[in-house]
Amino acid sequence: PAESPAGPAAAGARVKGFKRHPETGAALPAQAAGIITVGDALVSINRHVVDGVSLEVALDVVKMVTGLDEVRDHGITLRFRAQAPDAAAAADGDGPARGQ
Repeated sequence: PAESPAGPAAAGARVKGFKRHPETGAALPAQAAGIITVGDALVSINRHVVDGVSLEVALDVVKMVTGLDEVRDHGITLRFRAQAPDAAAAADGDGPARGQ
């Protein structure tokens, strides 16, 4: 049977948190600049669409692209879709409670 749009595949790989600089404890560049925030969805890795796939599949794509010449020359580009503002507030506990 097909999975529902609200099922696990629809959730996909999302940002759950950030590591800090190991020596200073400061936020790293993407977080500090506000480019990526908790809840954002990973949508592509070097133009390979991973929107809605599991973290395991996304990691397989990373492993695949790391062997390509373009990665050795230019690195890996991750693209994210920002979480909707109302969903971000609910995730932070500032929005309306779900299921009420």
